[in-house]
Amino acid sequence: MKTLQLFIFCISTLYFTQNIRFVYQVQMKTDSTQRDQVKSELANLDIDKTNSVFYAAKAILRDSIMEANEKSRIGYLTEEQVKMMISNIGYRINKNYRKQDISFISAVAGDNFIYNELKPFNWKITTETKKIGAYNTQKATTQYGGRDWEIWFTTEVPFQDGPYKFCGLPGLIVKAEDSKGDYQFELVEARKISDIYKAPSPWKQIVKVKKEEYNKVYKRFIEDPVAFLPPPPVNVNGTTVNPNTNATKVFKDKVTSEIRHYNNPIELN
Repeated sequence: MKTLQLFIFCISTLYFTQNIRFVYQVQMKTDSTQRDQVKSELANLDIDKTNSVFYAAKAILRDSIMEANEKSRIGYLTEEQVKMMISNIGYRINKNYRKQDISFISAVAGDNFIYNELKPFNWKITTETKKIGAYNTQKATTQYGGRDWEIWFTTEVPFQDGPYKFCGLPGLIVKAEDSKGDYQFELVEARKISDIYKAPSPWKQIVKVKKEEYNKVYKRFIEDPVAFLPPPPVNVNGTTVNPNTNATKVFKDKVTSEIRHYNNPIELN
């Protein structure tokens, strides 16, 4: 028994003295009209002693490509680079453990927004348990964002954190899935890192808003993305340049069609 207690103590000490990256497989059905299409990619939860950040794993590759292009003074991205950078996780979530505060950062039509939430989850912990991968887990449920969530957490990893905004349970969240099967997060890897992810400074200032204000902007963008496109250029004499009308219409139709396929967000309300 003493040997087991010493082993658990050593594991806990390792976690608390290191920066850790937990990698989650994220599955998403972003289009409610095509529920057989599941988008899948990896996301990282980086944790240090006081904070965590959850973000698309592709963000690291994107930052590397952008930095390399800037150093070489290349003013464009290749088609292959764009494909490598595309992600369906267009947000970043920071959690401050001391303040128990969650910050949501995202861009809408080129503008950067941030809003904060304080302890938004009302957890119901059940007695149901099961093993997921290498972890012994326990079930908890909550309602959030218009969805019913089933969560499996483990007390074997001493972090009260998890993917997306989820946090506040007595251990790390190993798996999270909503009742409709639209969104799922599952832990696939954990490793030590030298430092947690820090996003590069945005080229536009981040605007701090209330969550309700962000939701209104996002809703308007989904309903009418063309309204957020930049206006046509203006001639020196002040008249508007007359672009190719047909080409403009094709472009606007394409933008509208693509964005409207994102009609099933993780937070329905």
